[in-house]
Amino acid sequence: MWLNRKRLRKSGVLYPGGANSAHFLASLDLRDAAFHHPAEQVAGAWPRLVEEINAWSGSAVVSHETFARTPRKKIPAAVKSFTGSDVRVVLTVRDLGRQLPAVWQERLKNRDHQTYSEFLRSVMATAPFVGSSAPADAEEPFWTPQDVAALAARWAKVVGPESVIVVTVPKSGADRQELWRRFSQAIELPAIDFELDNGRRNESLGTAETELLRRLNARLPEDFAWLSYRNQIKRKLVKETLSARRAHGGLAVPRECAGPISKIASATIDALDRGGYRVVGNLEDLRPNPAPADVAMPDDLSEGQLLEVALDVVRDLSTSSPTPVSRISERQRRWIRRARLEH
Repeated sequence: MWLNRKRLRKSGVLYPGGANSAHFLASLDLRDAAFHHPAEQVAGAWPRLVEEINAWSGSAVVSHETFARTPRKKIPAAVKSFTGSDVRVVLTVRDLGRQLPAVWQERLKNRDHQTYSEFLRSVMATAPFVGSSAPADAEEPFWTPQDVAALAARWAKVVGPESVIVVTVPKSGADRQELWRRFSQAIELPAIDFELDNGRRNESLGTAETELLRRLNARLPEDFAWLSYRNQIKRKLVKETLSARRAHGGLAVPRECAGPISKIASATIDALDRGGYRVVGNLEDLRPNPAPADVAMPDDLSEGQLLEVALDVVRDLSTSSPTPVSRISERQRRWIRRARLEH
């Protein structure tokens, strides 16, 4: 959307904000949340986005995954921000078999060091539809955005179920552009020539590489600055080095969790089917595929196996050379300039 904002604007669709981070900052402001950003960057980000949209005569799109964490009490005010508008809520949702590992990995990319086993125990103890075994006051932030049935119902209570659109993420192995096609259909984008390769990838890490990152996070000093972590660990180590490897295969949900997540998926599909929402895709996409019998879990890896992976990573980092300035594309130069301005 950011890459195509000028094309969209010419066709009557506004993707607001002066920077790619504008929607994330607006979400933080709306939710009174914080995430390693200076207060002056966050303060007023939501009303600035709203003002730009309300001044626009056509349709507008605000999009960021963290809006799924909007507290119930803030949803009515968020919707009412848009004067005289037809507000529609679009949820893009993926099956739990892929979502559970992805969320754990994302937490690790942001300095967490909880083990996969601890993460799964916490999540499954508070899971909907399967009977919570956690104390009444237990908090597990995973389900706020990932209990899709409850998420859709929260927004539908304010905008009406007819204004909630569920977009399912295709099964693994589908055409890489299928999700974009579904999303475009859901928000009724014009039929224009979109540029679809923004040069960015968010590949999942392998099991060993994820565990290596977790152990590194646990060893970092508490005063290690977030900006340094983002540049040196999250970007250089994770995106440029670890994501290119899968020494012991990809991460999956262990077989002992297969029954509960299958039950959650069935109940979620039934609830969405009964909810009166428009579905783009197929609700069966939310039914997880079973994990392979021989898939390795982080706890299965020996110290020797992890050491070998760590040594390979150190070798790759030691022998890699920086991209020559002459080979940096104009788009990369724009990103670099923008990053400097933002931070």
